[in-house]
Amino acid sequence: MNILITGSQGYIGKALCEMLCKKHKVIGLTSSTIKQNDNYKLIKVDLNDTNFINYIPKNIDIIFHLAQSPNYRIFPNGSEDLFNVNMTSTFKLLEWSRINGIKKFFFTSSANVYSENNNKIKENDKIDPQSFYAFSKHASEQMIKYYSSYFKTFILRLFTIYGPEQKDKLIPNIINKINTFSEITLNGKTGISLTPLYIDDLINIMNKLIEIDIEKKFHILNVCGDEVVSLFDIIYFLEKILNKKANVSFLKLRPSLIIGDNSKIKSIISPIQTINIKKGLKNIIEKSDDFLKMGN
Repeated sequence: MNILITGSQGYIGKALCEMLCKKHKVIGLTSSTIKQNDNYKLIKVDLNDTNFINYIPKNIDIIFHLAQSPNYRIFPNGSEDLFNVNMTSTFKLLEWSRINGIKKFFFTSSANVYSENNNKIKENDKIDPQSFYAFSKHASEQMIKYYSSYFKTFILRLFTIYGPEQKDKLIPNIINKINTFSEITLNGKTGISLTPLYIDDLINIMNKLIEIDIEKKFHILNVCGDEVVSLFDIIYFLEKILNKKANVSFLKLRPSLIIGDNSKIKSIISPIQTINIKKGLKNIIEKSDDFLKMGN
């Protein structure tokens, strides 16, 4: 099959391209500087430019829309870029997909679209985006719903994806703080509770969703691990792996929860999680040169 991936040189996109090109013809759209890749074709485009769709070959079967604005933390200064990349590009791709008759459209959304919840979050739980970024993700979800009569659509709400070589996210930032003995503050005794999913497991899920034949045309799926772990748990495991003591302080605030219920996606494909948090954290340290250098 011919597969188009936006955000193809991002953390998830690059791993997905490497997996899918073993079996499929993969074309990646990227805004970053292109490095020659013999396994799949890369096309440099700016998703702020609505003419980016003119660079897409006509014979695409499946689209993975992974791209998102790098300004997702910057509001309002980054809001125009976020609007264009996270929402306008989604509409353009959906309309292009309708005209060109693709088979499946995948969109990576976020657990941030949900309202705060003290229990495991299910796909039909209350939606209440608390940031412009989360709003942009939910707005794209709504657009996708209306196009689902033309091709099969999958909204993947991601919960805490992690793995080697990841930058400027929760777990690599925690590792950096442990290595430098910088202060880590936790709400309550545990800090936030999560359902992390290792990058390889996410890519395997995406690969399986390509292959599987599902009659239903519109899917919203929580994509998360089976384990519920707190930030305190993660710090404890990392202390053992790094053989270092973390500089942790505790605030008298209620710890929050961002834990997903993955029973819906497990009814379609299984297993979801094959790499547990201890193994995943160990892999990060062993496979990430930056952390190995800092540890010496």
